[in-house]
Amino acid sequence: MKTISLILVFAILITGCTSLPFNLPGVSNPATATPSTAHEPPPVVVETKVQVKPSPTPKSAPQPKNDSVKVITNFLDGQKTGTPFALTANLLSSALASSVKDDKALKALLGSPESIGEFKIGSPSFTEDLQKSSVEATVYMPQSSNIRFSMVIENGEWKIEEIKVLSGSGEYPTTPEGVVHSFLITYQEAPDRMSNFLTATRRSKQPPGGAAAMLQISGSLEGMAIQSAAVNPEPPSAAIKVMVRAGGIDYPRNFLLTKENEIWGIDAIEVIGN
Repeated sequence: MKTISLILVFAILITGCTSLPFNLPGVSNPATATPSTAHEPPPVVVETKVQVKPSPTPKSAPQPKNDSVKVITNFLDGQKTGTPFALTANLLSSALASSVKDDKALKALLGSPESIGEFKIGSPSFTEDLQKSSVEATVYMPQSSNIRFSMVIENGEWKIEEIKVLSGSGEYPTTPEGVVHSFLITYQEAPDRMSNFLTATRRSKQPPGGAAAMLQISGSLEGMAIQSAAVNPEPPSAAIKVMVRAGGIDYPRNFLLTKENEIWGIDAIEVIGN
């Protein structure tokens, strides 16, 4: 019996040890042997070239060959010296030039003045795409007139597209009080003409919102009352205190005026206490 038991134990030990992870000296274990790669070719590395196209650089609006203010200057200089339409047409847009056609119609663009004296041109304001602009100029014919030039780019050059006389000769008040009164009346009737009553310097440096924003009031104009006026002859300057009523609220304001070429103009508007 002992002999049979020993045989059984020996058989079990041999069967169960075949899967154990150990190696006998000089004997390789087939379950853990690493396959030979001596005859396999080395791996081939394939390089993939990806062509990346650069994104197009955004181009800004093309710059015109000339300056819009210079075009207006040449136009007004030509009107002062009586330059004929044939020599002035190149400053106008094709649409405006086709509607003017002759010297008489050209002169009518400025209201057919008897003469043109000095003029001052403000800074241009541009549209978002930079293809159009507007420029206001003060022209003495001989009284001060405010004229708006609308400009457009044609064939890479600035051209005058429209000329609009915002105030004609003979309409301008001659006293500081009259200038302030007209300025406030225009606020209600034609806000786009309020800049007519500013000095040329102030007209070229208006705040956002234009001349109307200088008042710093809101609502419809209901009335005004000049409370005091102080005028200095030399140097010519004036301070006009006015109570402005708009939207049911009283707004005390101090208008500061100076004289340019014998014309009174508003240079600043101060907010004062009651």
